[in-house]
Amino acid sequence: MTTDEAAHYATALNRLIEDLAQLDDLALPNTPPAVQRTASVSASDSSKDPSHFFIWHCDIQSSNAGTLAGLTVGLKDNISLAGVPMTLGSKFLENYVPNVDATVASRLLGAGARIVGKLNMDSFSHAAQSFGGGVGDFVPPLNPVDPGRMTGGSSSGAAGFPAAEAMRFF
Repeated sequence: MTTDEAAHYATALNRLIEDLAQLDDLALPNTPPAVQRTASVSASDSSKDPSHFFIWHCDIQSSNAGTLAGLTVGLKDNISLAGVPMTLGSKFLENYVPNVDATVASRLLGAGARIVGKLNMDSFSHAAQSFGGGVGDFVPPLNPVDPGRMTGGSSSGAAGFPAAEAMRFF
């Protein structure tokens, strides 16, 4: 390694260290904020959903008015959401209903987001490199740009849903 390359690398590394120090200043508390849900969970099977982005639909809102108030999100179906079935894309788990929220769900609700469902995925996320093509035990999500194709990958529903929503504005 030349002296110039080492100096360039040291500069880049120092910037990274400075950025990480700023993240320490923004550290989240160890416990998620308390969430008071204002709407009951009404999960429904979405097998008739023509896009197949969702495995389950629900409508969960909190009374918190935070930085995400007014935003709608869907959770990949490997994230626990109390009262809503979590399958991990597998019919093997289709009767499992968690009784607690994952930390990410608590933080989303605590910041005022609205959660509208659990998004389709490869069975047990086994195809992280898209080898499974978005084929779990449920109907594969369709590509919103070309419905003759699948979205592909372990986060197939989580990719298709926001893309389809974004396309509504163009």
